[in-house]
Amino acid sequence: MANKGVAPVDTSTAVGQFRVDVGDTDYKALVPAETGFGDFQYFSDLELQSALDATGGVPRMRVWRSCTANLPEYWPSKHKTFRQTI
Repeated sequence: MANKGVAPVDTSTAVGQFRVDVGDTDYKALVPAETGFGDFQYFSDLELQSALDATGGVPRMRVWRSCTANLPEYWPSKHKTFRQTI
């Protein structure tokens, strides 16, 4: 299943900023290809928007909820220090 999102990441949007916050910026082309969109490694834009909506857009809270609710099984080991700073 594809994790469809705006590609490259648009950091002028809340979803784009959140994607950078959680370190989900790597993507590949969708199949079939769609201009301006990619298949991200962990989350779709819709999932990120849902997390933003659930936390009222509070930056630390949205990252914390994502880390604790979704990422333990997916989060790469290189991000362990990030989780310790929350």
